[in-house]
This record gives sequence, C-alpha cells and structure tokens, in this order.
Amino acid sequence: ARDLLDAPIIATISRVKRRRKLRRRQEPLQVFAPTTSFDYTEQINTICAHMEHESGAKDHRIYLFTGVGEQEGKSTISANVASALAMMGKNVALVDCDLRNPSLNRFFGNPYASDMPLNRFLSQPFSKENLLQCMVRHEQLGLYMLFPTAPDRRCTELLTGATMEKLLQQLRVFDYVIVDTPPMGYFADTETLLDLVDASILVVRQDRTPAADINDAADLLRRSKSAFQGCVLNDMTASLTEGHRY
Repeated sequence: ARDLLDAPIIATISRVKRRRKLRRRQEPLQVFAPTTSFDYTEQINTICAHMEHESGAKDHRIYLFTGVGEQEGKSTISANVASALAMMGKNVALVDCDLRNPSLNRFFGNPYASDMPLNRFLSQPFSKENLLQCMVRHEQLGLYMLFPTAPDRRCTELLTGATMEKLLQQLRVFDYVIVDTPPMGYFADTETLLDLVDASILVVRQDRTPAADINDAADLLRRSKSAFQGCVLNDMTASLTEGHRY
C-alpha cells in the first residue's frame, strides 16, 4: 500500500477477529464497548493523535472522513475517532452528511432522538433554535450528534445550501467536528463539502478498491482548499489474498 498509494499513511487498522456471537448480532465495533480490543482502541487513538497535532499546529477543527467505494469502513472509523476524542475530554460534534445512506444513528444503537433530524434542519434557513433542536448529546460519551434518520433524495441540494455552510461555521466552537460523507466514487456530495472543512482523511479498506481509483480520489482531495491529511488503511491483514486490489 505504501508503494502504490500516492498519499501519506496516517494509521493502519488491523482486521479485528470477533466472536461468533457478536458477528451474528452484527454489533458495530465501538471503542467505548468493553469487548473491543486494546489494539483496535490504540490504532484509533493513533488517528486522534495525528489530528491533535494538526489542530495544535494549524488550528484544524473540522475533519472530513470519506472513502472511494462502499463498505470501506469510513463511518465506523469516523464514529470511533469522534468517540475516542470525546472520551479524552474533548468537545466533539459528529455530523452524518451521508444523507443517501445514514448509518451513524445505528452505530450508536439508535439513541439519536431529535425533533429535527439533520436533513430537515438543512432544508430550512439557519437558526440557533433549530440547531439546538437538531443537536443531541450522547449521555455516556458527551459527544454531540447531528444525524439524519432516513435517506433523503435532496442530498446535493441540502449539502450545498447556505444552512450547511453556516452550520459548520457555528460548530467551530467545538474542539473537533467530524464529518462523515458518502463514497467519493459514487457521488459528488463529498466534493461539495471539501472547501468548507479544514482537513480530509481517506479511509481505504484492504482488497476493496483499486489503487488507481484511490490515487484519483487523493488527487481530488489534494486539489481542494482543505488540507488532505492522507489515508487510513482499514481492515488490514498480514497476508494478502490472491488478486488483491493494492
């Protein structure tokens, strides 16, 4: 991967062997769950340490997480990074901008019960009253969540609207804002947000996407106004399968 990808490697996330009982229930891999391995938690913390360094050196606060294709693990990584930062005592907001396929509410066990889901908030003129209705605080983590609860076909319209830009401006009062976005290889939604955030991180899963496509995505991220930080190699194993994508 280091030889083939034209991007820095921020961290490597090893494949987690999970117990059959957990696999049958399809429970998400959460850094705050007691069953999660120490190694996985430390690998997530490596990403957090990189972000803390960038925040201190360049005052980066808003980080966009994306992937090239589906099932790269970007939503799990972004949710766990946000959770880990919150567990460190940071003020963190997590925004699910994958309006086509929102998944972060399920990641947290559906605790997000807002009178104004994110897609509805974005469809209206910005107001602090609406923002307070949209934002929900996770009781265990102290993490602030802004999620849609169902797919919305108006994705591009909502993400390019004035309310989205004002929202990110208002969220700069937080130490960190983590923005989860749709796959770049399928939709242009991520591109609409790149100039509104401070930095971007590309999640790359082993045996999932050709290196050429990853490099094309990295080039696009690099050309934006935000700072492209590099790649997180996800679900990596010591041995590669025959015909692997890297």
